[in-house]
Amino acid sequence: MKLAKSLLRRELLEKRRALAEKRSIDLKIFENLISLPEYKTADLILLYCSYGDEVDTQELAQRAAFDRKRIAFPRCLIGGGEKSMDFYECSPGELVAGYRGIPEPPIGAPRAHCDKNTLCIVPALAYDEKKNRLGYGGGFYDRYLEDFEGTTVGLCRADFLFKSLPREEFDLPVDIVITEKGLIK
Repeated sequence: MKLAKSLLRRELLEKRRALAEKRSIDLKIFENLISLPEYKTADLILLYCSYGDEVDTQELAQRAAFDRKRIAFPRCLIGGGEKSMDFYECSPGELVAGYRGIPEPPIGAPRAHCDKNTLCIVPALAYDEKKNRLGYGGGFYDRYLEDFEGTTVGLCRADFLFKSLPREEFDLPVDIVITEKGLIK
């Protein structure tokens, strides 16, 4: 299973790099997201900082701030053979280079306190019609989301939505997948 997922990751990264029209696709995804009732009622948005060719979250960060929502970004914690992640409140302008060069909150940013009205935007290489995700293989989000009580949302360009993806028992699906063409709830 691990080999199949690894090979699929490589293939999807290459496909994503070659994709045209990313900006217009991402704006449609963004519009679909902010129309969700779950977005409108969220007090706190847990947001990944888009990196490389991921669905762009910059517009969402700006809109969430405009809508007076609190925003938090993940920080990966690695030590003693353990890998974990937590979210810390800060603005996009405060992010610093972190794990693998991915922007993350600075040391000293306040830890985000989540509840059922928290919306977590989950990154992935691809999703399937059952809302399963193929992440990057670190397991950070799967471990974090085990105890998460809010709503999880995957942002996905339609070309990266599959009928099914390889899945292991620890892989957690999201509650909603949003593409430029609509959503799966």
